[in-house]
Amino acid sequence: MPVATYFSHSYRVGDQKLNKAIWSHFSSDFSFFVDPPSDVTIHTHLEQMMRRCSAFVAVFNRRKDVPKLHCSPFVFYEYGLSLQARRPKLLPIDKDLTARRFEKLDSHETFCFTEDNLDAHADELRDKIDRLKKIASAYPDALNRPRGRIAVAVPRGSCAYAKPNVLRRIREAADRHGFEIGEVKIPCEHNADLALELDEEYQAVILDVRGRDLPDWVFPYAHGRLVPTIKLARLEPGEVLGAFTLPPIAEGLRMDPDEPGVESVLYWRDAEDLVWSLERVFLKMDEGQTVFKNGAEGEYYFGTIGRRPAKIFISNQANENPLAGKLSRELRLRNIKQFHYKDRNALKSGSYWQEKIRGEVEACDVFVAIIGKDYERSTWSRKELQIARDRDSQIVLLPYAVEGTNLNFLAEHGLANRQASPLPPLPAEEDKALSLIIENVEESLTEAGRGENKRVSRTTMLGGSHEAVIDTIRHLSKPSWASLSRNCRMMASS
Repeated sequence: MPVATYFSHSYRVGDQKLNKAIWSHFSSDFSFFVDPPSDVTIHTHLEQMMRRCSAFVAVFNRRKDVPKLHCSPFVFYEYGLSLQARRPKLLPIDKDLTARRFEKLDSHETFCFTEDNLDAHADELRDKIDRLKKIASAYPDALNRPRGRIAVAVPRGSCAYAKPNVLRRIREAADRHGFEIGEVKIPCEHNADLALELDEEYQAVILDVRGRDLPDWVFPYAHGRLVPTIKLARLEPGEVLGAFTLPPIAEGLRMDPDEPGVESVLYWRDAEDLVWSLERVFLKMDEGQTVFKNGAEGEYYFGTIGRRPAKIFISNQANENPLAGKLSRELRLRNIKQFHYKDRNALKSGSYWQEKIRGEVEACDVFVAIIGKDYERSTWSRKELQIARDRDSQIVLLPYAVEGTNLNFLAEHGLANRQASPLPPLPAEEDKALSLIIENVEESLTEAGRGENKRVSRTTMLGGSHEAVIDTIRHLSKPSWASLSRNCRMMASS
């Protein structure tokens, strides 16, 4: 069985050749789990991945533009998670990167390489990979463990986020993504009871890291055991990010010294802030893992880094489910977000699936319709197509006709003259049909124009993200606005 391995790597386009070369030495015996590039990073998701995997591999490129570390701070952060999880590891490290940060590791845990001549010591690399496989194979397989509940750590007294009305809203938000919420009272009668609860019954815990809503020992206890934590820090009225520091162990998670807040912490003021932030975490935790198990799948993944992000909606009826299911999987391997109603957890049992589907069509950047003989008779397929057609100026619309399908009904959607787009009908062979759709999707995501969905650039104002800046500005007193506006104009003209 392939070894489930957390793979930490650079997202820079120029580094993908090296990533592919490293992967080629592992591909026959390992499954690599990755966190694809995203506009949102949820650190609880990373901790959860680390707990599920049996080994850790990280490629440390030298980065001349990163002071002090001289490597990716994000890869270094994930390396820290592997140390907490005590996972067997192998770190390919650029020989021009200082060895001081890795000098306490055993020699079999590191491999020094020269980027322009990776194969110079290929035998040494293979020997270390074989050793990693033998050690990691002894670790239990946690990939198929059933989904656990999410704990809310609450004190035995009062707590801002444990009020009945707030807990009710947290439960509702979690339920929308298939999670159950349980309460863990702090302190427990015995530390062993807390350890057993967090390790066995719960897959993550929501807790305060500032030391105001919980005793300040709780987060270090959970963090030291690498229990995936959703880290909360409550802001007082009028308080802004950057005006205070968290306890040292929470501040030690900071990756960017210019960011007003620690990136992995959810800062909140009221129930609205808290539930909105938790909703994003639950959404990320509910995503399936991105994994590649052979050379071709790894090539797909690394080849897509650098492409602009977008989301694909796949519309079809039951007869085309086999093709649509394969398309969904192939898009995921290529690091393209997708929605297909048959995907695992796409539609929760008992949920308002109509609103979910409508929302997904209204939020997609590319709409792929596989139109077969039953498409016309489906009220919801036609509704999906109509919503997409109404957004035609905003998205890329890619409809395809299955051979032998009557397309007369397309006139009501304004597609009669497109014969299901300028493309020919789908080939009868499934593999050829799949290749055609993927090729068109790839083209649509590399061309400028409709559905561009560019990343939001990072602002230099206050040295922080847009979210941090907005949070800061909206809590400034009104008299401060004139001064702020004047300073912004000075910055813009400089």
